[in-house]
Amino acid sequence: MEMLVNNGLNVRSIKEIAEEIVKMRFNCVRMPYSSDSLNLTAASVPNPGASLCHNPELQASSPLQIFDATLQALTDAGLLVVLNNHVSHRGWCCSMNDGDGMWYTDGFPESAWLEHLGFMAARYKDNPRVVGFDIRNEIRSTEFATPTWGHGSAEVDWAQAASKGSRQVLDANPDMLVFISGLEYSKFLCDVPSYPLHLEPGREGHIVYTTHEYDWYNSSVQNMYMVGQNLCGFFAAFVGLQLLLSLAVLVIARFTYKSKAVPGKRVRCFPRLRGSCFETLLALVATSAFLLCLLFVGQLVMNPCEAVGVALVSFTTMVVLPLWLLGLVCSVRLSCVLLGTLRPTAEPQAEKALEGPVELPECNRSGDELPEGSQKAQQRGKEHQPGFRWRAAAMAVLGMLLLIFANAAAVSYLSAYEVFEKSLNDRWGFLIHDELDAEGANVAPIWLGEFGTNKDSLWWNHLQRYLASRPMAGWAYWQLNGEKRPGETASFGLLKDDMRTVRHPWKLLDIQELQATHAKKFQ
Repeated sequence: MEMLVNNGLNVRSIKEIAEEIVKMRFNCVRMPYSSDSLNLTAASVPNPGASLCHNPELQASSPLQIFDATLQALTDAGLLVVLNNHVSHRGWCCSMNDGDGMWYTDGFPESAWLEHLGFMAARYKDNPRVVGFDIRNEIRSTEFATPTWGHGSAEVDWAQAASKGSRQVLDANPDMLVFISGLEYSKFLCDVPSYPLHLEPGREGHIVYTTHEYDWYNSSVQNMYMVGQNLCGFFAAFVGLQLLLSLAVLVIARFTYKSKAVPGKRVRCFPRLRGSCFETLLALVATSAFLLCLLFVGQLVMNPCEAVGVALVSFTTMVVLPLWLLGLVCSVRLSCVLLGTLRPTAEPQAEKALEGPVELPECNRSGDELPEGSQKAQQRGKEHQPGFRWRAAAMAVLGMLLLIFANAAAVSYLSAYEVFEKSLNDRWGFLIHDELDAEGANVAPIWLGEFGTNKDSLWWNHLQRYLASRPMAGWAYWQLNGEKRPGETASFGLLKDDMRTVRHPWKLLDIQELQATHAKKFQ
């Protein structure tokens, strides 16, 4: 559970909040702090009379003293605490240009970051319920640098920096667990086997890698699949609507013009494309190529940690969109073909009786128009008599139904749990093994340090299923508090801004069920 200190202390006492967390059956709290808050005085707390009205004993305290008191109340209630250096400068995290993407900033160089880690680890050394330290939140690319893992200069190599940070923490408190974030908002732990910090001497049994997951967290392949899912859904709905409207127009028109002698013309949306068979075939080929690129080529490059995969995904995306547009255009063409099959029937005319022997004209080999009244001219006239072209209509309807079913099947596949599972496995789940005594560079404990949502969505259900099936080191829901800051609601918060009312009961029940399942299955 994530708890933001100071948020909520204006509506309840620290002790009451701690009791509320215990009542919800959580056993651990991750407590973020900013580096600059460690050196601030009590004067920096805005309007303490209002922001700490339910905690009057803290109204003359500094931010660090408020943090101390909150931590003590939580551990006194029996909760475990994981410290978290969330940001360097106070503010809501996180973005590419907030200045806090790396573990250092202009105001807080790496040396200051290391010093603060040692200071905070030592500060709570005598409290056995302070069990871990998440040494930096969501390492990510900035406007000026891209972090790496185990290679590159010291300014960008997060693995080297995390090695120093973990040593700083363990020197100050040898009993602590050290949580180390993955790259790019804690999404990727792909390079851990090539630079395994958990196997470094003196760190065995102390290193836990932490990852974060949200419904907008996607790898390049996931993004392609998500776009494809939306495109397929739109395609199926659009073609289905076309088909229904076209059939409605046909039914109305047939009853309206059934007995009128109107020599109707075929509707031509694209005059150069002729023949319902050709249009149906073109639509199906374009759509099939689109789906093949989306599903099978995407599957081949499903590992987002491979550079070649990212490049191939970009190339595939450039191919997929034109194919999708071609298929969409062809589906419009099929509706035009369907509407064009309505050709009102003319009234039958009495044929003139031919008296006497019929004189057949000589074969016209010059290509001139046949004489009026000849049998061939009469036959040609019959061929061009207006009527309903059932074969063309059936072909157009069949083609549109196949397009709808193909795209509906693609939507079903792209939203499947197996696709979600493979993406997480490729990014960080490969480090988790069912054999609890497994060892090696590609075996490590994983802690899902953040996940959250305000919707009972497919993503939420997939994630619950994924966590329930694996021996994770644990997880922390973001967040407990019902507000980001005073007056601004946090829709992901488990509690409302009164720090008492559960915002989404279904979510709390799901998390509690996940805890019970995990405890029964793996402990």
